[in-house]
Amino acid sequence: MIIKSLTLQNIRSYKESTINFPQGLTLFEGDIGSGKSTILMALEFALFGLGSATAPSLLRAKESSGAVSLIFDVAGEEYIVNRSLERKGPSIQQGGGSLKGPDGVIPLSASELKIKVLKILKFNEPQATRAHSQIFRYAVYTPQEDMKEILGKAADKRLETLRKALRVEEYKTARDNSISLANSLKSKATELGGQSSDLETKNAQLEKNERQIAKDTEDERRLGEEAKLLGERIRALDDELSSLRDQEGKLSQNKLLIPELEDQISRLEKEMGEAEERAFKAHQNLDEWQAKIEQLPSLEKPTEKPEAAISEEMELLRKDSKRLRDDVATKLAKLRDFEHIHQEGVCPTCETQVDAQEFTAKLNQKKEDWSRAKQEADSYEQKLEAIEQLSEALKEYNRSIEKLSEYKERITLYNETIQREKEKTEELQPEKKDKQDKLNKALEEQKELAGVSARLEPLQDEKKQVEEELENKRRSADALSGEIRSNKKNIVELKEEIANKQSQLNRANVLSEYKIWLDDYFAKALDSIEKHVMSSYQQEFNEHFQRFFASLVEDETKDARIDDDFTPLIEQDGWEMNLDYLSGGERTSVALAYRLALNILVRKTTGSMDSNLLILDEPTDGFSREQLEKVRDIFIEIQCPQVIIVSHERDLESFAGQVFAVTKNEGISTVEPVTR
Repeated sequence: MIIKSLTLQNIRSYKESTINFPQGLTLFEGDIGSGKSTILMALEFALFGLGSATAPSLLRAKESSGAVSLIFDVAGEEYIVNRSLERKGPSIQQGGGSLKGPDGVIPLSASELKIKVLKILKFNEPQATRAHSQIFRYAVYTPQEDMKEILGKAADKRLETLRKALRVEEYKTARDNSISLANSLKSKATELGGQSSDLETKNAQLEKNERQIAKDTEDERRLGEEAKLLGERIRALDDELSSLRDQEGKLSQNKLLIPELEDQISRLEKEMGEAEERAFKAHQNLDEWQAKIEQLPSLEKPTEKPEAAISEEMELLRKDSKRLRDDVATKLAKLRDFEHIHQEGVCPTCETQVDAQEFTAKLNQKKEDWSRAKQEADSYEQKLEAIEQLSEALKEYNRSIEKLSEYKERITLYNETIQREKEKTEELQPEKKDKQDKLNKALEEQKELAGVSARLEPLQDEKKQVEEELENKRRSADALSGEIRSNKKNIVELKEEIANKQSQLNRANVLSEYKIWLDDYFAKALDSIEKHVMSSYQQEFNEHFQRFFASLVEDETKDARIDDDFTPLIEQDGWEMNLDYLSGGERTSVALAYRLALNILVRKTTGSMDSNLLILDEPTDGFSREQLEKVRDIFIEIQCPQVIIVSHERDLESFAGQVFAVTKNEGISTVEPVTR
């Protein structure tokens, strides 16, 4: 547990004040009556309520209400406790409160709030509203006036509180519970034993019912086998009757089927004859067109050139031939003109005499030009004639090809007709064969099925007799089944009843064994464990107490120890001495040593207080300076993360991590941190 902050509102001498508590050693110092102890009283009130204190002792005079709010941490979880005081007429009462934790804010009454806090702190003690937390008062915080009371407290009361604080009380609780449980087990075992007293009678009845079931089951099995045989005979008769009825049906069907099949076969033969006739005529036409193909001229292609290309070439040749013929005519006319001039010897244009030799040469040249032109024109005429012949031959070839294509199409058509009619004939052949086979089969069955009706009536009579016998067997089996079911139901109920009674008897035996174990072993073991644990705690407690006493008490002649009842004993020179003979400072030392040892032990055994909190109110009253130095060493040794001290001793400032000055002016207390 770690204290984080405390807010006081109208509590004793405080009007409104919030104190933030650091970790480490914190000192609240001030004069007597300044309000130091009020801080600790308010802290205890926040956690556990008023306890044995009175509301008027906390509420500020003349104020109608007061409140405290405490923020603290347990095992990493933060909690906020709010408590209030209310003045109602002449009386002051605790008001409502609340607890804020991991589950949110919960409004609670004063008593409910104390129960919740005790549960959070894991303090094993009564939850009475009008009682202090003894564990808190013993191990964490003791008011100044109660500091030395622990030394004079009755041993049994002190031991009872310590047993609760150290959780040893749980062993006694477990032992008391075991005794109560053993008595309860004994009573329950006796009750269960009485409930199972007629177990033998029930077992005998169960055996009788099981024997009857065995007999009835055997009879039922026999009837079942007989019924099975009868059923098999009925099925055989049904099969035979079904076969005869099928045969009878087939006979009727055949009477209708035979003429139908004969008609179908006749139709198929007619269709096949017609197809063969059409195929014959197609063969004749095929021969005729084949002869026409043979009469066609040679079908050798005169050229590979396309007809259009030949026509284009022929047209070009015609144009060139005409142009050349015109050129020959022109050249021939010029040649005749030259020949005339050559004969006359005079130019017809200028009427001058021409040079005969020169003009003869020109005339010869004109003859050569005309001769070349004429040869070229004759050549083109020959080419034109040849290509016209080629064109005509190609046309004739194309006409023959067209006829050939036509003839082949007709031949293909007749071939297809022949193939189609052949396929139809082949297609009808299996159908005809199938119809013929069916006809033959129907005719054969007609012969075999004669006399079917005569065999049906005797078989039907036999089946009726067997069915009646089977029904009688089934009625007998059903009656036995009913008896068996009834007996089985009784057996189930008996077995369940016997099982319950046997279970009760077994439980009774087990419970008796548990009682013996609790009485003879568990309770004794708890006593032994409790003594061992308490002895271990006493030994550890004594070691801490002796160490702290030796540090605090300056008189080396005095020794201290803790007896079996955790009572502090002081010896001087080997003689036990009364605590009343100790000085005030020595009594404080004994009380502080006891408190510190107890705090260490409780912090070790209580999860919420594990290694964290110690609160001391004027723990060093009457201490010398040397003792105060030893107190510092002890605080370093115990390594408690949070120590809160209220004291008027300013010498404690030297080893306090944080010092708060508590002052009172005009009846109002304030708390201020001291800057050092």
